[in-house]
Amino acid sequence: MSADAHCKFKLCTCRLHAILYENSRLKINYFGKIVHEIGEVHARPMRGSRREELQKFTMLGATPAALYLQQLKLMSTANKEPGNRNVVGSSRAVIRKISSEGNVKLRRDDDLEKSLRQLKSEQTEKFFPGEQIPGYLQEISIDPLRLICFTAGGIAAYHKFASTIPLSWDATGGIIVNRKKRIFYYELTMSSLDKGGSSLPIAVMLSASHGTMDIIHWMNCFIEKYKQVYGFTNPFPKPPVIHSDRALVFLLAGIQVFNGDETMDRYIERCWRIIQRVATKRDLEITVVHSCLGHFMKNVKVNASKVLGKKQVSFGMWLMALLVNSNTLDEMMIIWRNICIVLLSTNQNDQFKISLSTLSKMADQMNGDPEKTNFVLQNVSVTTKGHCSSTINAGNDDDVTHDVEIDEDDRFCIESSFKKLFITIYQENKELLKSYDAPEWQHLSANPLFSAAYLSRILKLYMPTAPIWSNLLLGTFAQRYGYSSNLVVPPCSCHFGRTTGKSESQMRVLKEAILSKKIYSRIDEVVSKLGDTIEAVEIQFADFILIKRTKNRVLPAKKQKKIEEPWNKRTKIIKPTGVYTSMKPSMNLVAMVNTRLLGQNDDSNLDVGQLPSFVRIENAGNTCWFNSIIQMLLASGHIVETIRKFHIIDKDLVPDKIFILSNILKTFISTSISSHTNGRKEIIDKNFIKDHFGYLRWAGFNIETYKKYCVFEFFQAAIIPMLLFYNIDFQYVLEKSMQCSSCQEITSLTRETWSFLLVSQTANEETFDNITANLFGPVLDMQICDKCLKNDLHPTSISILNCPKHLFVHLDPHVTNDTKRPKLTTHVDFGKILSNNVIYTRSYSRYTLQSFIVIDGKDNTAHNMTYARSKQDWYCLNDTNITLVKSSSIFGDQAKYQPVMMAHLTRPSDIDVFSIALWNVFTNFSPINISLTPNLSLNDAVNYFAKYNLIENNPLSLVVVKFLNCSICKKETFTVVRMHEIWQMKKDASHVTHKIQFFMHEEINCSSCKTAGLTNFVLYDIPRFLIFKTESINTDCITLIDDINQLRIRPLDTNIPFDYHLQTVLIVLEEDDIVYLRKTTNGYTSFNKTTGQFVQLRDLSTYQTGLASRWIIFIYQTDENVFYPALMDKITLDQSTLAENMEPDEWTINTVQDLLPTFTDTLKIGSVQLKKDDIKTLLDNDADINDLIINVHLLIIASTAPFHKRVLAVESHTVSDIIENKLKNIRTSWLDYDIILCPINQKHHWYLMIIDLEQHLFIQFDSLPAHDIPRRQNLERLIHILNTQYYLKYDTNIDFRTAWALSDPSEDFDLCQNDVHSCGVHLLIQAKAYTNRERHKPIPQDKINLYRHQIAEDILQKAEPKSDDRISDIFTRRVPKHDGKAPQREQQTKSSTKNEQ
Repeated sequence: MSADAHCKFKLCTCRLHAILYENSRLKINYFGKIVHEIGEVHARPMRGSRREELQKFTMLGATPAALYLQQLKLMSTANKEPGNRNVVGSSRAVIRKISSEGNVKLRRDDDLEKSLRQLKSEQTEKFFPGEQIPGYLQEISIDPLRLICFTAGGIAAYHKFASTIPLSWDATGGIIVNRKKRIFYYELTMSSLDKGGSSLPIAVMLSASHGTMDIIHWMNCFIEKYKQVYGFTNPFPKPPVIHSDRALVFLLAGIQVFNGDETMDRYIERCWRIIQRVATKRDLEITVVHSCLGHFMKNVKVNASKVLGKKQVSFGMWLMALLVNSNTLDEMMIIWRNICIVLLSTNQNDQFKISLSTLSKMADQMNGDPEKTNFVLQNVSVTTKGHCSSTINAGNDDDVTHDVEIDEDDRFCIESSFKKLFITIYQENKELLKSYDAPEWQHLSANPLFSAAYLSRILKLYMPTAPIWSNLLLGTFAQRYGYSSNLVVPPCSCHFGRTTGKSESQMRVLKEAILSKKIYSRIDEVVSKLGDTIEAVEIQFADFILIKRTKNRVLPAKKQKKIEEPWNKRTKIIKPTGVYTSMKPSMNLVAMVNTRLLGQNDDSNLDVGQLPSFVRIENAGNTCWFNSIIQMLLASGHIVETIRKFHIIDKDLVPDKIFILSNILKTFISTSISSHTNGRKEIIDKNFIKDHFGYLRWAGFNIETYKKYCVFEFFQAAIIPMLLFYNIDFQYVLEKSMQCSSCQEITSLTRETWSFLLVSQTANEETFDNITANLFGPVLDMQICDKCLKNDLHPTSISILNCPKHLFVHLDPHVTNDTKRPKLTTHVDFGKILSNNVIYTRSYSRYTLQSFIVIDGKDNTAHNMTYARSKQDWYCLNDTNITLVKSSSIFGDQAKYQPVMMAHLTRPSDIDVFSIALWNVFTNFSPINISLTPNLSLNDAVNYFAKYNLIENNPLSLVVVKFLNCSICKKETFTVVRMHEIWQMKKDASHVTHKIQFFMHEEINCSSCKTAGLTNFVLYDIPRFLIFKTESINTDCITLIDDINQLRIRPLDTNIPFDYHLQTVLIVLEEDDIVYLRKTTNGYTSFNKTTGQFVQLRDLSTYQTGLASRWIIFIYQTDENVFYPALMDKITLDQSTLAENMEPDEWTINTVQDLLPTFTDTLKIGSVQLKKDDIKTLLDNDADINDLIINVHLLIIASTAPFHKRVLAVESHTVSDIIENKLKNIRTSWLDYDIILCPINQKHHWYLMIIDLEQHLFIQFDSLPAHDIPRRQNLERLIHILNTQYYLKYDTNIDFRTAWALSDPSEDFDLCQNDVHSCGVHLLIQAKAYTNRERHKPIPQDKINLYRHQIAEDILQKAEPKSDDRISDIFTRRVPKHDGKAPQREQQTKSSTKNEQ
């Protein structure tokens, strides 16, 4: 025997001739030379065992390409270099062919039907051969092609568990080559019995036809086999819920198979009866047919995209998410009503605002219900900038049947009671909103969410079949609708899912694990593969049951990870920032509308006032710490703008350290502005820094600059006082409180004011808001409630009472081994640490990071630099080097190491909500004629109005005057105390009365020896308004609001009660807005800004107003007064016994002209200081006399009164406080004097009220008696303060009716002025005449100038020059000589006088 061989490589000449002899001797003749060209490869065909070995790999799921690459990796170097590919084959096509040959082996015959019959026979002998239903392939149909597969194990599992576990079914394609007809794989899946286990395919169908009847036939086959096993008399178990995608074939099949051959219409009406609580026993035997939430929301997105703008699609999905999560029909009706109003309103009217806020609040609270999961919200995110995104990809199709040749608009076009109900609500709200199309509402902004088309689409496609896709019948619906639990079998608590996630997971298992990611050419190949694995799948399911039953003995106690069911299984799920989970979202629906749809961005407010360029400061040798903190301050536009707008600083009124630091900042600000104007980069010279360091040390700043933490020490010593001087809002109040578990009263234990927030390090990397949330809240300290009789201990908690405009955060940059630094974020929300007593809108607690200081190194070598934000960009300010940095290097998971020492946060919102609201309520919506400080907290607004007395007639404060006759030092002390509060709404006002009484009986301290005590007190005034709050609409509040419009308080048993009536209700909406409501007999009215009137707000109940917001404010008003003075007899002043009044001499003018030059800029009369310009104003006939001249001259009159008269000249501002109901203090008892002089300035006019306690007489001097001034009211309030002091000392009231009289000499003796500027002159002349017991005579007009000079002479004769031994201003760039003398100041003046009005 012989053989020849040769090499196939082109250049190779190698060949051989072999001869095999009979004695087994082999002879080989070899010729040529081996020459293989690089890049040329060859391989011989694979045969035998090698071919079978590769087939095993492909059957396990390895693709031909992956297997080919793997074999190439295993090649030896001897084979690689010469191009020998015998081991792997010539190309991937070889392995692909080998893989196909493996699939062919799955066939039993070339004829499909014979192959299937043979497969069925084999499986009958293999699977459960002794059972009544052996095998796996149970039914074969070739035309139409349909195979039904299940085992006796599946039937047994269904019998055991199906009645308590929800089932799901789904279909997929792409497993068999699509030739003439597309073949789908259908599967009925049973979920795992516990989380962490595997699911079980109960029954499978492979079919080329796609109809409801195919699915029904499949299930009938399964039911028939079930009956064969368990008897035809036993009922077929029905699952509590059957989940499917939104394919109509599945929904209809589920209704017919599991609910007694019902149609869709009859099934929906059955659901209606259950929800209406009129269901029969048969109705309650329902199997809930539920559409998969994921597929449903995909469909919603598709429809929303057709009629909504790109920015509105996510919002439209939010609305449907709220409907999906409705547990009851009442809840769904409320949501639907508000959706109709939001989408049908053409403008942003009050109904729209309330409805949008209601939807937003319900979205926030969605996860508070244990039966509501957050699958819907997991994939819709709202970023901190209000950008909406969704991970739902409506373009991807999971090869399911629900989109195959079905017209969506015809799917659910049925008539149902649900459809009628929601159409009725739709029509009612459409009619309701027509009233806002009237001309009086044209001022309202347009509604960017208006979309009647989207609303109509929802109404047509979804609302008729609400029970199929919502929560209405999911979970324990028997309990919700009042049925006996015995009549309904709810699913177990671990199976409340709302998606076909289990079925879809099984589809993935099918394609990836069972079918090895292959597409097969024939259906019998797939059945063979399914049969090979069904036994293993059933064993896995059964083993898990056994393991769970013996878990304590077999498995360690390990918490199982929750299974997530995202909407789109093909799309990679990326966790979005700000996603709505079980915690409150960072931005709600209303914020999303404001920022995303209306283009509002609060962060843009931070750019206002910012310097055009950052300040570059040279390092003067270890001064980087000073540079960094100055750069941090100047990075804030609000702080810069406040400093620039501040008036000229008076050198006499400001501490040196504040004056120096303020001048430094002003220099830096002007340098930045001028350098930007000139187009150059200006640098602050280091000599300037050295000079001013000397000034700072002279002013008292002793900062050890070598220390690592000198930045924070300088902040405490210098920056805090300066910020307070400029009245910058940066301090917060820390409160420790206790709520009694018995009486439910909240008691404030301690309150401390802090200038910075201390953020400590934690074991895990956390953000500012999370760290503070852990630090605040309940503490271990327990306290006893002193307001109830029980002595139980109650827990205490720590919170903050306000969120300032600016918040400075102090951190420790040094990290130990067990701690980590806080994580920086661009936005922080401190709402978690706010007290429950604070009423605020969402923007109040939201802060934006403005700048922060980092430190690197240790003492002596530490270096500081600042990172600052400017117009959405971040910069590193390192002395003179300013560089732009990427925000990703500062924030997020990829941020680099940042040892932060201090951070500056700013609340970006400048919206005013509550200041305007209080003004509108207190003034009955009068135009705002003053500048109001914006407030986003009702508490801040109330404190603001109470502190600055912005409105007359005391709108907020309860005023009590207390008297102490000290038993130690015999000193008499009068104290005026005020109380204002936002009260909690309760059944009645007894808690208000109780707290007022407690407040009135509190002791005061002696003004001399500080001994505590209380001799007497009197209620001086009550607030015009009482403000009540409520967090929820409970039964008590509804009863109070709806049935009781009046509250009654009685501070003292000796006082008559005071009645308050409900004036206005404020609905604090979710996002920086308020709706004003007033109660009428027909409901509520809302305020129309155009007409200035309240108009009827139809169809708005108390319950609905409660849904709109967390806070509802009820404002009650009273017209009653504490003191009603009696009418006094009016008499004519008797001047017969008075001396003649002497006119001033002409030489008075010369005297004044001689005296005036002897004074410098300032004059001093007692404790009062005048400017020289005030005297010049007095001498000007065309000028008004200011209050300083009036007060000083009356003081002179009182001090020079003859006849040993005790005369008190009350300062004009004190009189104004009395007549405006703004009493602050009583420094001197009026009862110790004989005559009281009260100058009154109102409406640009001066007049005088004299109280003669000896004569029991009120004398009113008014040179313009016809001027429109509330003289009667002013008189009553002066009477009130006099009577108050009398009552406190003698415990009785003055008898004004019989013992006192009133005189008006101005009318009796024609003491009127003839010009517009001399009212102050008349006041002073008549005051002097009455005090000196002289007759009152008219002042001739030609003598006015002479009288002005007489008043000036009286002042100059009593005045003395003001000495000034203080050092003048410093502001020079030269280095001062440190010889104990301070540097020089520049002269700056500012008039502190107040011109006569």
